[in-house]
Amino acid sequence: MYMLWIGTGLVSGYARYVLTLLATALAGSVGIIVGFVVSLLRDRIERKHKERTRWHDVRRESYVAFLHAADAVWKEGQTMPYEWKARLDSSDPDSRSEAWAELVRYRGELAACYREIQLVGSPVVVEAARDVNRCVNTIASAVGVSVNAPESADAHQRAEQAWTDAVIATEKFKDEARAELGIAPPSGRA
Repeated sequence: MYMLWIGTGLVSGYARYVLTLLATALAGSVGIIVGFVVSLLRDRIERKHKERTRWHDVRRESYVAFLHAADAVWKEGQTMPYEWKARLDSSDPDSRSEAWAELVRYRGELAACYREIQLVGSPVVVEAARDVNRCVNTIASAVGVSVNAPESADAHQRAEQAWTDAVIATEKFKDEARAELGIAPPSGRA
């Protein structure tokens, strides 16, 4: 019978066979455990990546919605010296009320988008959005005075200055949002 010398004793062929089986089973078990741990780590990394991507998408969608809402105000604002101002200065109270109602609606849409940015945006982006929102509120306040007191030149001047400030604030918001999202500025801008 074949014998193996281990330590101070002799191990028979059958015991060697059992030890070989145990060693193989142990190696297999270690392989299964290592595979399981690697699989868990891979799943965790993948889940974190998906979560980051999802929040990135939520931020991008919020920023775009905010810019669309601001754009609705700017489109009216770009024609303010002509069409909107004429409607606000109109002797027809319906025309003045309609112009005011449009601004209030646009302001409400922008405020809703701003609240969403407060939830998902970084502090820098929230501050830039706050500047845009503040300008729109100044515009609405000045326009409200214009509707109620059409002869108020100061209100018109405040509104026109607020339009200018709002455009600058919107550009700052775009730059901050791009930086947070990792998007390079458009060509020609630093």
